Amino acid sequence: MNKFLLLFLTFLSTFFFFNQNFIFIGIFLFLFCFYKTIKNYKKDKIFLTFFAIIILYALIRYLLSNVIDFQNNNITGLVISKKKNYLIIQSFFKKYYVYSNNQKIDFFDIVKLEGDVKRIQIHEIESNFSFNDYLVSKGIYNETYCDKCNLVFDFPFNVNSLKLMFLSNIKNSISSDFIGCIFFSEDINGSEEIDELRFLNLTIMLSLTGSYLNYVIKKVSGLFSLFLSEKVSDIIGILFLTPLFILNIDKFTTYKVIFFFVFNFINKYYLNYRFERIEVISIIGLLFLIFDPYFCFQEGFLLSFIILFFFNYLRMFKKRYKRIKLWLINLMLITIIVLPFQINRTNTVNIFSIVASMLVSSIMKPLFIVFYIIYFYLKLPLFNSAISIIIAVISKIDFNVVNINIPKIPSFFIFIYYLFLIFIFYFTEVNRYKITKYSVLTLVFSISIYAVPLSNFFTFQVSYIDVGQGDSTLIRYREKSYLIDTGGLLYTDVATNTLIPYLRKNRIYKLNGVIITHSDYDHNGALGSLCKHFPVCNVYDRSSVFPIVISDNIKIDNLNTFTGGNDENYNSLVLKFSLKNTVFLFMGDAPKEIETKILKKYKNLKCDYLKVGHHGSDTSSSEAFINYLKPKVAIISCGYKNKFNHPSYSVLKILEHYDVNIRRTDLEGTIYYKFWI
Repeated sequence: MNKFLLLFLTFLSTFFFFNQNFIFIGIFLFLFCFYKTIKNYKKDKIFLTFFAIIILYALIRYLLSNVIDFQNNNITGLVISKKKNYLIIQSFFKKYYVYSNNQKIDFFDIVKLEGDVKRIQIHEIESNFSFNDYLVSKGIYNETYCDKCNLVFDFPFNVNSLKLMFLSNIKNSISSDFIGCIFFSEDINGSEEIDELRFLNLTIMLSLTGSYLNYVIKKVSGLFSLFLSEKVSDIIGILFLTPLFILNIDKFTTYKVIFFFVFNFINKYYLNYRFERIEVISIIGLLFLIFDPYFCFQEGFLLSFIILFFFNYLRMFKKRYKRIKLWLINLMLITIIVLPFQINRTNTVNIFSIVASMLVSSIMKPLFIVFYIIYFYLKLPLFNSAISIIIAVISKIDFNVVNINIPKIPSFFIFIYYLFLIFIFYFTEVNRYKITKYSVLTLVFSISIYAVPLSNFFTFQVSYIDVGQGDSTLIRYREKSYLIDTGGLLYTDVATNTLIPYLRKNRIYKLNGVIITHSDYDHNGALGSLCKHFPVCNVYDRSSVFPIVISDNIKIDNLNTFTGGNDENYNSLVLKFSLKNTVFLFMGDAPKEIETKILKKYKNLKCDYLKVGHHGSDTSSSEAFINYLKPKVAIISCGYKNKFNHPSYSVLKILEHYDVNIRRTDLEGTIYYKFWI
């Protein structure tokens, strides 16, 4: 086994120990590396020294970056990331997440901050992008509010200002969003069409990727090699992208492409190809990890090097094919390699979407050069209308008809998946087709079993979904699913960012019904987007439609048949159903007055699981009502540190007084109960 590859894998395995999602991969890889080292290099003292240094360095880097000094309120460091309302500061081996909207501070500035340092704790609602995991993957454990900030060194280029200035010259908003995506990898929440592409997971074609940049360098270099020497042509190829590199100076892809170019350039013209391709990949990967070991937890780094390693070992295999067949083989290989990342990003397997994305990406490579010349060098407002039309057409395509909904795959099983691919490619290369066939069948069978919703046919589930300050509850009885309220937030689309991902990872393909208790935005705000992006058979928002029969064993009744109140909450549906002597009650936003009327009408009303009214507000949940119901569990759905101060202290004291088990979405996230039928 190549020495540099072994050192690279050793560094990876050592640092994987420090992340609970990767610990088993780390153990497996480390044992493998240790075995190969002892077997092949036990007499090579130089290699053994490097092997030990790599392990020791990884341990020291982790300890230095993870130690928190709560006494240090003065931080001097380099700005390594700048967003609208926060900074990431690198201070020696430590990184800090800093709340700041200071527009004068930009990437590569050196600043001195004053503020209290504490452990990062950011609340995230169900299925949304995990900002906590994102920060931890970058080795950021500390956060601080910037009470005072002094600029020690002002980097000459304000990258964010230059980007905004460049995009402001593109007057068409859709074109501006599109160009921002492909040139700057900006996740711009702007036009509805761009958001639609993002939801369909077609934004891979809108991202700045290493393959785009390598394609440009190769083609530009090839063009100039017709007139100039190969060496000069290669230099022109990299210089051609200099403006783009400057505006993407804070992106991993920029460093990766430049590193590979420089190393390959030196290896080609000054070292006479002393290093093989696998050695180049391993050395650059190792240099990245030495610079910042936390690269190993980042999707862009992992996916980039997985693709590089696979394509390196498949070079001989691909030489059997030419032109169209080779293009199709490459397309198939990329699709297979990115599949686990695709699943974990969307909770779906959608080969149509993946292939369509890859096809469009292939088309975009030559167009990328055209767009780059027109917008960067010529500064011409061309193609704006064409871009808008293309995006509008793509965004109208319904990819969901071929979705296979599937939960996220744990990291260790992704690792097993890639091991299987290695076995498959190896046995194909050595013409052991029988073993290849059984390996493929085993892999396909395993993924199929994981995707098939077997448990759904035998279970009943109630999920109180964390939608922030709002209400949404999923009721699933075998293959039938109903949603009580949708939640609704002004700063994010709860349907596409929370509800639909949650439904997909629970292997749900349609909602038989959505019940809206009342018209407050925090209960029905996401309904329109949900119906647009997910199959919904019926919407129930009137008391006249009840009872709703789910099956012979279960039906949903509305207990609030009292009308005439001026307050919308007065008319809120109060829903009840039972299964196997277990009673569930959902109070919506019904006030105490309605609770009193319900008690008078339904003399024997009891419940086991109470969805507390009005997010725990003191306008609901009277002591008489709680005392009469005597619920075992009370679930409160509310936003983390919400401005209404829900739940009310008085309501919590009442529930505690009657020994009710209190559960809250703002503290626990989504709360769910699953029962065997």
